[in-house]
Amino acid sequence: METRTVKTIKIFLASSSELKNDRDAFGDFMMRLQKHYETRDYTFQLEKWEYLNPAYNNKRKQDEYNDIIRECDLFVVIFHTKIGEFTLEEFEVALEECRKRSLPLFIYFKDLQGREKPDDIKQFQNRIVTELKHFWGVYNNNDKLFLDFVLWLDSYLFDGNSELKANDNIVTLGGVEVARMSELSFAANNDGFKQMYQTIQEYPDIIQKLRERTLKYPDDKEFQDELQQALDNFNALKTKFKDYQHLLLNTAKLIANWNQEQTNEQLQRAIITFESGNMDGANAILNEIALEAEAFYKHFENNRKQLHKYIDAFQLQAKTEMAKLDTPISERIANVAEIYAKADDWANRSSYPLKKYANLLLDYARFLLDYVANYQKAKQFYERLIGLYEEIYDDNSSHMCIAYNNIGMVCYHENEYTNALDYYFKALTILEKIYSRENPLFALTYNNIGTVYLEQDDSTKTFEFFSKALAIFESFLDENDPDMAIAYNNMGMVCYHKRDLVNALKYYFKSLAIFENSKEDETPLLATIYNNLGIVYFEQKDSANAFEFFFKALIIDEKVLGYQHPSTAIVYLNIGTVYMHQKEMDKAMEYNEKAMAVFENVWGENHDKTALAYRNIVEIYDNNGNTNKAFDFRYKILSIYERKMRISHPDVVTNYNDLDLDNNEQDKYVKILNLLIKIYTHLKIELGSNNRSVMELHDKIETIKSLLSSRKLEKNDS
Repeated sequence: METRTVKTIKIFLASSSELKNDRDAFGDFMMRLQKHYETRDYTFQLEKWEYLNPAYNNKRKQDEYNDIIRECDLFVVIFHTKIGEFTLEEFEVALEECRKRSLPLFIYFKDLQGREKPDDIKQFQNRIVTELKHFWGVYNNNDKLFLDFVLWLDSYLFDGNSELKANDNIVTLGGVEVARMSELSFAANNDGFKQMYQTIQEYPDIIQKLRERTLKYPDDKEFQDELQQALDNFNALKTKFKDYQHLLLNTAKLIANWNQEQTNEQLQRAIITFESGNMDGANAILNEIALEAEAFYKHFENNRKQLHKYIDAFQLQAKTEMAKLDTPISERIANVAEIYAKADDWANRSSYPLKKYANLLLDYARFLLDYVANYQKAKQFYERLIGLYEEIYDDNSSHMCIAYNNIGMVCYHENEYTNALDYYFKALTILEKIYSRENPLFALTYNNIGTVYLEQDDSTKTFEFFSKALAIFESFLDENDPDMAIAYNNMGMVCYHKRDLVNALKYYFKSLAIFENSKEDETPLLATIYNNLGIVYFEQKDSANAFEFFFKALIIDEKVLGYQHPSTAIVYLNIGTVYMHQKEMDKAMEYNEKAMAVFENVWGENHDKTALAYRNIVEIYDNNGNTNKAFDFRYKILSIYERKMRISHPDVVTNYNDLDLDNNEQDKYVKILNLLIKIYTHLKIELGSNNRSVMELHDKIETIKSLLSSRKLEKNDS
């Protein structure tokens, strides 16, 4: 059974001695309300100076009371004809707590009923407005005080979601009487309320007399009709009166919510006039405000159009800021992130035209994807973009296709390959409905799908989709078009994964030639091609060429993407790998630690790509003889793969067989063994028990078990 948590709210109530009766009535009222608020998980503890322990404890009694005030959660102070010394002291203590702990302070003044306002009251009220930027409540009887406090309390606890009801002249909260409408000035002095209330009071006598006459003359249909008409009128009037009470009460609720803030002078006059019961006067003031509002709205519309021009300018500024090549890339990225965030905020709050807003979100999300590598945030913006496109276009729009491709790309970077394929095939479905297969968007989508299959090591499907993309590009693009470079690069990756290194180099150099002809020497795609060339040369054990192309890639990535981008980190990782194989372990550690820092920052410690850096660091520590450090990183790697259970990729499976069994610490073997058993159980289901990697993993587990067993025997023998 679920346990409810009831929160106790300690309420401090202060006033001068002249309001003792009001304090006592307030305390009784709060006791009556306890049952209702307990159903909403709150209970109240009221603190008044009358409750203070009279025993002397070597401390000024007011100081003792001030200590109690500091423990309270909500503060109510009421004044009348004077500001008492101790009441003022209590107010200052309560005010200090409110400011320190962001707690509410409710201030009420009892109506002076036409008497001159004393100077200390005037000065205090002026301080409330000027220093606290706050307004106070005015009450002329306890009904008004109770209603105002409950409205303000509900506004504070439940965001104005008050359950107050009004019927038959009674305002109730959860069945507890709060006030009588006829005692509230906004009703009691309201001509409409007064007339209906008086008529309702008179109707029972009228109906009783008509009933007596009907009983005396039962055959007189005219008398019966008159009685029925009176009953109908009475019921209709009660319904009308009930609705009118709700209208007045709901207006009071609205004002209570406003009173948590400072309103302008005109609106405050309208509120005071309404609360006095002068509905016509309040309406006259509000009509004045409405006329001003019409003029302001015209001005606002002109300002909004100007604001939209500023948002347009922000989008242009984002582009020009990124083009300031003399400024370090990290500084440019920070500046542009700020510009886009401001543009999005202003657009969201100013009814920016939807199509323009969609373009803004598209640019912003792409920036987050390409430069910030904040994939989760980019995904949120692409999801918002899809929502906008659904409002603007139909489901089979090319815009939807682009959005699905983009959000698929985010999923791809997050290693959510199944989700990425779902989005890419959604895009493909739309394309098949609206375009012929020669459309460039087909090539883009085929490329994206092929990239996912490449990561999943499905060479057949990778080749299929990359080939489709290349065929489309070749059919309508010039051979030196940058999009051709993308297609050639992708085909090079297919060849590389098939270990066809000769053809991989051929395609990569075809891609590189396009950039050499176009003179575009500082783009992330060119860095990718250099990086891919470096990988092939490394596989061919040509470290000199590998270094040459990796460092070419690094120069571009650090300049164009910055030091904290994952694409830059991948180059760090590759350079570190070459240094490892040249046995330059200090250099290898330097570059691998750079890569690890970026991966952990972008993806966290539990990501597959972070594990790639951990693998290299394991090898470096092993080479240096630091088996304890090596073990720590091995365990991190296995923990990542065990949690992710994305373990059918050969590179991942190989990792499980990299363990050094020369470590003499038995407890570490047990930790490794437990992880490997979990991984083996899943692998056997996924790949089958006859899979070579599964069999190797099984042998590894048996070796560790045997090693643990033999060490246990050795320990027993000794």
